[in-house]
Amino acid sequence: MRAKPSYTTNPQSAQQTIVRTATAVFVSAWQSMTLAQQQAWVEVAATFPTGKESDAKLSRGGLVTVPRGPFSPWNAFLACNMNRYLSGYSLITDILIVPPLGLSLPEPLKALHATSSTGQIFVDWEYINPGPKAERLEIWIKSVDALVHPQMIYTEARNANGTLTISAVRSRGGVYITPPRGTYKIQAQIVDKYGRTSQPSELVLTRIQGDDMFTYFTIDQQVISFGSQTANIAETDLDLSLLIPAGAHSAIFLIELRSNDGAGGRSQLRLRKSAGTHDMMTGTIKGDNWGSAFDNGVCEIDSARHIKYQFAILDGTANIAIVLHLLGYIS
Repeated sequence: MRAKPSYTTNPQSAQQTIVRTATAVFVSAWQSMTLAQQQAWVEVAATFPTGKESDAKLSRGGLVTVPRGPFSPWNAFLACNMNRYLSGYSLITDILIVPPLGLSLPEPLKALHATSSTGQIFVDWEYINPGPKAERLEIWIKSVDALVHPQMIYTEARNANGTLTISAVRSRGGVYITPPRGTYKIQAQIVDKYGRTSQPSELVLTRIQGDDMFTYFTIDQQVISFGSQTANIAETDLDLSLLIPAGAHSAIFLIELRSNDGAGGRSQLRLRKSAGTHDMMTGTIKGDNWGSAFDNGVCEIDSARHIKYQFAILDGTANIAIVLHLLGYIS
Protein backbone atom coordinates (compact mmCIF):
# COMPACT_ATOMS: atom_id res chain seq x y z
CA MET A 1 0.00 0.00 0.00
CA ARG A 2 1.34 3.43 -0.89
CA ALA A 3 1.99 5.93 1.84
CA LYS A 4 -0.60 8.68 2.09
CA PRO A 5 0.45 12.18 1.00
CA SER A 6 1.98 14.31 3.75
CA TYR A 7 0.31 17.58 4.80
CA THR A 8 2.12 18.33 8.07
CA THR A 9 5.26 20.43 8.28
CA ASN A 10 6.07 20.34 12.00
CA PRO A 11 5.36 17.27 14.14
CA GLN A 12 4.81 19.46 17.20
CA SER A 13 2.54 22.04 15.58
CA ALA A 14 -1.19 22.64 15.81
CA GLN A 15 -1.26 21.89 12.07
CA GLN A 16 -0.68 18.22 12.78
CA THR A 17 -3.66 18.10 15.13
CA ILE A 18 -5.85 19.67 12.44
CA VAL A 19 -4.62 17.20 9.81
CA ARG A 20 -5.08 14.20 12.10
CA THR A 21 -8.63 15.23 12.94
CA ALA A 22 -9.47 15.75 9.27
CA THR A 23 -7.85 12.46 8.28
CA ALA A 24 -10.02 10.60 10.80
CA VAL A 25 -13.13 12.19 9.29
CA PHE A 26 -12.06 11.27 5.75
CA VAL A 27 -11.21 7.69 6.78
CA SER A 28 -14.69 7.30 8.23
CA ALA A 29 -16.25 8.71 5.07
CA TRP A 30 -14.19 6.39 2.85
CA GLN A 31 -15.14 3.34 4.87
CA SER A 32 -18.83 4.22 4.58
CA MET A 33 -18.65 4.45 0.76
CA THR A 34 -19.69 1.55 -1.45
CA LEU A 35 -17.08 -0.42 -3.36
CA ALA A 36 -18.31 1.14 -6.59
CA GLN A 37 -17.91 4.64 -5.14
CA GLN A 38 -14.36 3.82 -4.03
CA GLN A 39 -13.39 2.29 -7.36
CA ALA A 40 -14.58 5.43 -9.15
CA TRP A 41 -11.47 7.13 -7.71
CA VAL A 42 -9.10 4.84 -9.65
CA GLU A 43 -9.15 7.16 -12.66
CA VAL A 44 -8.44 10.22 -10.50
CA ALA A 45 -5.51 8.44 -8.83
CA ALA A 46 -3.92 7.99 -12.26
CA THR A 47 -3.96 11.77 -12.90
CA PHE A 48 -1.56 12.62 -10.05
CA PRO A 49 2.08 13.14 -11.08
CA THR A 50 4.38 10.24 -10.29
CA GLY A 51 7.85 10.24 -8.82
CA LYS A 52 9.24 9.44 -12.26
CA GLU A 53 8.33 12.93 -13.46
CA SER A 54 10.75 15.82 -13.06
CA ASP A 55 10.59 17.32 -9.58
CA ALA A 56 11.93 20.58 -10.98
CA LYS A 57 8.92 20.71 -13.30
CA LEU A 58 6.42 19.78 -10.60
CA SER A 59 7.51 21.80 -7.57
CA ARG A 60 10.18 24.06 -9.06
CA GLY A 61 12.47 23.00 -6.26
CA GLY A 62 10.54 25.02 -3.77
CA LEU A 63 8.37 25.21 -0.71
CA VAL A 64 5.02 23.79 -1.85
CA THR A 65 5.04 20.00 -1.93
CA VAL A 66 3.37 18.43 -4.95
CA PRO A 67 1.62 15.14 -4.01
CA ARG A 68 3.13 12.45 -6.17
CA GLY A 69 2.02 8.92 -6.85
CA PRO A 70 1.47 6.32 -7.97
CA PHE A 71 -1.64 6.79 -5.81
CA SER A 72 -4.28 4.32 -4.73
CA PRO A 73 -7.95 5.39 -4.99
CA TRP A 74 -7.86 6.09 -1.23
CA ASN A 75 -4.78 8.32 -1.59
CA ALA A 76 -6.50 10.32 -4.33
CA PHE A 77 -9.68 10.67 -2.25
CA LEU A 78 -7.65 11.85 0.75
CA ALA A 79 -5.53 14.30 -1.26
CA CYS A 80 -8.51 16.00 -2.90
CA ASN A 81 -10.57 16.28 0.27
CA MET A 82 -7.63 17.40 2.43
CA ASN A 83 -6.65 20.10 -0.08
CA ARG A 84 -10.25 21.37 -0.21
CA TYR A 85 -10.41 21.54 3.57
CA LEU A 86 -6.99 23.06 4.32
CA SER A 87 -7.39 25.74 1.65
CA GLY A 88 -10.62 26.88 3.28
CA TYR A 89 -12.74 25.88 0.30
CA SER A 90 -15.00 23.52 2.22
CA LEU A 91 -15.98 22.51 5.75
CA ILE A 92 -14.55 19.29 7.10
CA THR A 93 -18.01 17.74 6.87
CA ASP A 94 -18.37 18.63 3.18
CA ILE A 95 -16.91 15.41 1.77
CA LEU A 96 -16.23 15.05 -1.94
CA ILE A 97 -17.63 11.58 -2.71
CA VAL A 98 -17.96 11.78 -6.50
CA PRO A 99 -14.50 12.10 -8.08
CA PRO A 100 -13.62 14.96 -10.48
CA LEU A 101 -13.12 13.43 -13.92
CA GLY A 102 -12.31 14.90 -17.32
CA LEU A 103 -11.39 18.35 -15.98
CA SER A 104 -8.21 20.34 -16.50
CA LEU A 105 -6.03 21.35 -13.55
CA PRO A 106 -6.15 24.90 -12.19
CA GLU A 107 -4.14 27.49 -14.08
CA PRO A 108 -0.92 28.47 -12.23
CA LEU A 109 -0.02 32.01 -11.25
CA LYS A 110 1.60 34.22 -13.84
CA ALA A 111 3.95 35.87 -11.33
CA LEU A 112 4.71 36.16 -7.62
CA HIS A 113 6.90 38.88 -6.05
CA ALA A 114 8.07 39.67 -2.52
CA THR A 115 9.89 42.54 -0.81
CA SER A 116 10.41 43.33 2.86
CA SER A 117 11.18 45.89 5.52
CA THR A 118 11.77 45.54 9.24
CA GLY A 119 9.16 43.14 10.63
CA GLN A 120 7.08 42.96 7.44
CA ILE A 121 7.01 41.07 4.14
CA PHE A 122 5.07 42.42 1.15
CA VAL A 123 3.77 39.97 -1.45
CA ASP A 124 1.97 40.63 -4.71
CA TRP A 125 0.72 38.22 -7.37
CA GLU A 126 -0.62 38.17 -10.90
CA TYR A 127 -2.94 35.68 -12.59
CA ILE A 128 -2.64 34.66 -16.21
CA ASN A 129 -6.37 35.29 -16.57
CA PRO A 130 -7.61 37.41 -13.62
CA GLY A 131 -11.19 37.02 -12.55
CA PRO A 132 -13.38 34.97 -10.22
CA LYS A 133 -13.25 31.18 -10.44
CA ALA A 134 -14.26 28.35 -8.12
CA GLU A 135 -10.67 28.19 -6.87
CA ARG A 136 -8.57 29.42 -3.96
CA LEU A 137 -5.11 30.93 -3.78
CA GLU A 138 -2.67 29.57 -1.17
CA ILE A 139 0.52 31.42 -0.17
CA TRP A 140 3.20 29.52 1.76
CA ILE A 141 6.23 30.83 3.64
CA LYS A 142 9.23 29.55 5.61
CA SER A 143 12.49 31.04 6.81
CA VAL A 144 15.76 29.64 5.52
CA ASP A 145 17.18 29.44 9.06
CA ALA A 146 14.20 27.24 10.08
CA LEU A 147 13.02 29.57 12.86
CA VAL A 148 9.74 29.85 10.93
CA HIS A 149 8.64 26.43 9.71
CA PRO A 150 6.76 25.92 6.41
CA GLN A 151 3.20 27.22 6.75
CA MET A 152 0.29 28.38 4.66
CA ILE A 153 0.25 32.04 5.65
CA TYR A 154 -2.71 33.15 3.55
CA THR A 155 -5.61 31.85 1.46
CA GLU A 156 -8.40 33.62 -0.40
CA ALA A 157 -10.95 33.04 -3.15
CA ARG A 158 -9.29 33.42 -6.54
CA ASN A 159 -10.25 36.67 -8.24
CA ALA A 160 -8.16 39.71 -9.17
CA ASN A 161 -4.43 40.29 -8.89
CA GLY A 162 -3.63 41.20 -5.32
CA THR A 163 -1.23 42.15 -2.54
CA LEU A 164 -0.55 40.92 0.97
CA THR A 165 1.35 42.33 3.95
CA ILE A 166 2.72 39.64 6.28
CA SER A 167 3.29 41.08 9.73
CA ALA A 168 2.99 37.88 11.79
CA VAL A 169 4.23 34.33 11.25
CA ARG A 170 3.83 31.16 13.29
CA SER A 171 7.04 30.17 15.11
CA ARG A 172 8.06 26.58 15.71
CA GLY A 173 6.52 26.85 19.15
CA GLY A 174 3.13 27.61 17.58
CA VAL A 175 3.13 31.25 18.73
CA TYR A 176 2.60 34.06 16.22
CA ILE A 177 5.54 36.46 16.13
CA THR A 178 6.72 39.42 14.09
CA PRO A 179 8.81 38.05 11.18
CA PRO A 180 12.38 38.02 12.56
CA ARG A 181 15.44 39.06 10.62
CA GLY A 182 16.49 36.53 8.00
CA THR A 183 15.82 35.21 4.52
CA TYR A 184 12.38 33.85 3.61
CA LYS A 185 11.08 31.54 0.91
CA ILE A 186 7.60 32.30 -0.46
CA GLN A 187 5.59 30.26 -2.96
CA ALA A 188 1.94 29.98 -4.03
CA GLN A 189 -0.44 27.57 -5.69
CA ILE A 190 -4.09 27.44 -6.76
CA VAL A 191 -6.55 24.85 -5.40
CA ASP A 192 -9.85 24.21 -7.17
CA LYS A 193 -13.15 23.15 -5.60
CA TYR A 194 -12.24 19.51 -6.17
CA GLY A 195 -8.99 19.79 -4.23
CA ARG A 196 -6.73 19.57 -7.27
CA THR A 197 -3.73 21.90 -7.34
CA SER A 198 -1.95 23.93 -9.97
CA GLN A 199 1.77 23.81 -10.58
CA PRO A 200 3.36 25.89 -7.80
CA SER A 201 4.52 29.39 -8.63
CA GLU A 202 8.16 30.25 -8.98
CA LEU A 203 9.87 30.32 -5.59
CA VAL A 204 10.75 33.86 -4.44
CA LEU A 205 13.21 34.89 -1.74
CA THR A 206 13.26 38.04 0.35
CA ARG A 207 15.42 39.14 3.28
CA ILE A 208 14.28 41.21 6.25
CA GLN A 209 16.62 44.04 7.35
CA GLY A 210 19.55 45.29 5.33
CA ASP A 211 19.72 46.47 1.75
CA ASP A 212 20.73 43.17 0.19
CA MET A 213 20.91 42.68 -3.55
CA PHE A 214 19.96 39.30 -5.05
CA THR A 215 21.87 38.36 -8.22
CA TYR A 216 20.83 35.30 -10.22
CA PHE A 217 22.88 33.65 -12.94
CA THR A 218 21.30 33.34 -16.38
CA ILE A 219 22.23 29.65 -16.27
CA ASP A 220 22.74 27.98 -12.90
CA GLN A 221 26.22 26.65 -12.17
CA GLN A 222 26.59 22.97 -11.31
CA VAL A 223 29.22 23.01 -8.56
CA ILE A 224 28.89 19.45 -7.23
CA SER A 225 27.85 16.37 -9.17
CA PHE A 226 28.18 12.77 -8.02
CA GLY A 227 26.33 10.30 -10.22
CA SER A 228 26.36 7.49 -7.68
CA GLN A 229 27.10 7.96 -3.99
CA THR A 230 26.81 5.00 -1.63
CA ALA A 231 28.90 6.23 1.31
CA ASN A 232 29.01 9.27 3.59
CA ILE A 233 31.15 12.27 2.63
CA ALA A 234 32.96 14.01 5.48
CA GLU A 235 32.76 17.79 5.72
CA THR A 236 34.55 19.10 2.63
CA ASP A 237 35.54 22.62 1.57
CA LEU A 238 33.93 24.06 -1.58
CA ASP A 239 35.56 27.11 -3.21
CA LEU A 240 33.05 29.40 -4.95
CA SER A 241 35.38 32.38 -5.43
CA LEU A 242 35.53 31.98 -9.22
CA LEU A 243 31.74 32.26 -9.43
CA ILE A 244 30.83 34.65 -6.61
CA PRO A 245 32.41 38.13 -6.38
CA ALA A 246 34.01 39.62 -3.29
CA GLY A 247 31.50 41.37 -1.04
CA ALA A 248 28.80 38.70 -1.31
CA HIS A 249 27.70 37.19 2.00
CA SER A 250 25.42 34.32 0.91
CA ALA A 251 24.96 31.85 -1.94
CA ILE A 252 21.63 30.68 -3.37
CA PHE A 253 21.46 26.96 -4.10
CA LEU A 254 19.21 24.30 -5.59
CA ILE A 255 20.05 20.90 -4.10
CA GLU A 256 19.08 17.73 -5.94
CA LEU A 257 19.18 14.29 -4.31
CA ARG A 258 17.99 11.44 -6.49
CA SER A 259 17.91 7.74 -5.60
CA ASN A 260 19.32 5.46 -8.29
CA ASP A 261 18.04 2.11 -7.06
CA GLY A 262 15.30 0.48 -5.04
CA ALA A 263 17.41 -0.25 -1.98
CA GLY A 264 15.57 2.27 0.17
CA GLY A 265 16.94 4.66 2.76
CA ARG A 266 17.20 8.38 3.47
CA SER A 267 19.99 10.79 2.66
CA GLN A 268 20.89 14.36 3.46
CA LEU A 269 23.23 17.04 2.11
CA ARG A 270 24.30 19.70 4.59
CA LEU A 271 25.81 23.07 3.67
CA ARG A 272 27.62 25.24 6.22
CA LYS A 273 29.53 28.50 6.28
CA SER A 274 33.20 27.61 6.70
CA ALA A 275 33.59 29.76 9.80
CA GLY A 276 30.30 30.06 11.64
CA THR A 277 27.20 28.23 12.70
CA HIS A 278 24.67 29.11 10.00
CA ASP A 279 23.41 25.99 8.26
CA MET A 280 21.20 25.03 5.38
CA MET A 281 19.97 21.44 5.44
CA THR A 282 17.89 19.67 2.84
CA GLY A 283 14.87 17.61 3.65
CA THR A 284 15.33 13.85 3.66
CA ILE A 285 14.05 11.45 1.05
CA LYS A 286 13.05 7.81 1.09
CA GLY A 287 15.13 6.00 -1.50
CA ASP A 288 13.41 4.14 -4.30
CA ASN A 289 14.14 3.73 -7.97
CA TRP A 290 12.53 7.04 -8.89
CA GLY A 291 12.58 9.03 -5.68
CA SER A 292 13.95 12.54 -5.76
CA ALA A 293 14.07 15.62 -3.56
CA PHE A 294 14.85 19.22 -4.42
CA ASP A 295 15.38 22.08 -2.00
CA ASN A 296 16.08 25.74 -2.67
CA GLY A 297 17.88 27.70 -0.03
CA VAL A 298 20.47 30.24 1.03
CA CYS A 299 23.74 29.48 2.77
CA GLU A 300 26.08 32.11 4.20
CA ILE A 301 29.62 32.09 2.78
CA ASP A 302 32.87 33.26 4.34
CA SER A 303 34.92 36.24 3.17
CA ALA A 304 36.90 33.98 0.80
CA ARG A 305 33.56 32.75 -0.69
CA HIS A 306 33.92 29.20 0.64
CA ILE A 307 31.40 26.86 2.22
CA LYS A 308 31.58 23.33 3.56
CA TYR A 309 29.34 20.47 2.48
CA GLN A 310 28.68 17.12 4.07
CA PHE A 311 26.66 14.15 2.78
CA ALA A 312 25.14 11.43 4.95
CA ILE A 313 23.07 8.32 4.34
CA LEU A 314 20.75 8.40 7.33
CA ASP A 315 19.38 4.89 7.02
CA GLY A 316 19.25 2.08 4.48
CA THR A 317 21.73 1.62 1.65
CA ALA A 318 20.54 4.23 -0.80
CA ASN A 319 22.51 4.79 -3.99
CA ILE A 320 22.18 8.55 -4.37
CA ALA A 321 22.99 10.95 -7.18
CA ILE A 322 23.95 14.36 -5.77
CA VAL A 323 23.83 17.60 -7.74
CA LEU A 324 24.36 21.04 -6.19
CA HIS A 325 23.31 23.94 -8.42
CA LEU A 326 24.50 27.49 -7.64
CA LEU A 327 21.66 29.79 -8.71
CA GLY A 328 23.09 33.12 -7.58
CA TYR A 329 24.35 35.11 -4.63
CA ILE A 330 23.37 37.86 -2.17
CA SER A 331 25.51 40.91 -1.51
